[in-house]
Amino acid sequence: MDSGKLKNAVILILLLVNAAFAWILLTQRKNEADLQAQTRNELVQVMANMGVTMEESILPKEISMRQYTLTRDMSLETALVQAFLGDAAGQDMGGNIHNYENENGRASFRNSGDFEIQVTSPGSSIEKRLMENGLSLAREGDEFVCLLEERAVFNCRIRLSAQEEGSYRIYGRCMLGTLQPGKTIATLNAPTMILRFRDQVEETGRVFTAIRSIRSGYLLRPAVPAAELVPVWCIETDGGIWYVSLEKGELLSEYVSG
Repeated sequence: MDSGKLKNAVILILLLVNAAFAWILLTQRKNEADLQAQTRNELVQVMANMGVTMEESILPKEISMRQYTLTRDMSLETALVQAFLGDAAGQDMGGNIHNYENENGRASFRNSGDFEIQVTSPGSSIEKRLMENGLSLAREGDEFVCLLEERAVFNCRIRLSAQEEGSYRIYGRCMLGTLQPGKTIATLNAPTMILRFRDQVEETGRVFTAIRSIRSGYLLRPAVPAAELVPVWCIETDGGIWYVSLEKGELLSEYVSG
């Protein structure tokens, strides 16, 4: 066999081998997808047998999320005060509480991220000024939820309340600080997480009969010197909203009544 024919034969063999590997890989992926679909369908049936209804479409996919720490930054707080009140004298009240006040209103910030601004004449868009001063926000009904990597920080919310004579109260919890990334964690598979969630809720004595939605996001855990941003699943049921740690599927203490 001359060198040209030998070369063509080798190329043909390599193409056939690659095609075989590709077929094996596609078959494996299809089998895994079929098994996953079967498992998710069986989970819906198991939960139904336990008296809990849910749609298979709400079951989350396995994802990875990064943890963060948040260190308080006083300069960002004073900048936000400046945006609403102008120059205002600051006062350290102790206990990591700082107050600001002038003729335009007053403001207070705590280490937990809780804050309040009362301004006599808010002027232009309050939402715009909040976002221009370091806050990433999304509107949810009558309030704003803070965002991190486009995911909601579920317990960081800002509310607006109209007061007398056109003044406004802006209050809630926000993230004004320096973010430091931590480790990346992967989720538990959906069946393990949901069955663990159901058992843990049952132990609390509370009851739900339907799971309406499951979303990924964060909870802010205030601490000194740096707060933690914990990746979680937010599980909305007909009996309330619950938060489950992404890493271990542990039911967290935060609970919002339905």
